[in-house]
Amino acid sequence: MNLPLQPPVAKHRRVVEDLREGWRYVIGSTSIRSMLSLLAVASLVGGCYSVLLPVYAKSLFRGDAGTLGLLYSAVGFGALVAGIALAARKSLLGIGSFVARQPLCLGSR
Repeated sequence: MNLPLQPPVAKHRRVVEDLREGWRYVIGSTSIRSMLSLLAVASLVGGCYSVLLPVYAKSLFRGDAGTLGLLYSAVGFGALVAGIALAARKSLLGIGSFVARQPLCLGSR
């Protein structure tokens, strides 16, 4: 097929309009809304672990910078294992319950 080249038409929209459109899409999609809600709750509850990890290393485990490095490595290793588990899935069937259980891993220290 030989089609004449047409330059792309740029849409000049405002950022606020784009944000409203995105918000309406999220509100209308149950799966995206629930995933974002889960992310918000997990970030709110579990987001302070990086601030408290040095305190845990020194007070709880009576360690030094090496202990803190091991604790941060454990966090990275958990992320790696979760990423591999997600990549190894054959289908998206049951992915919602898999993702919904993951914040429990964050709270089980």
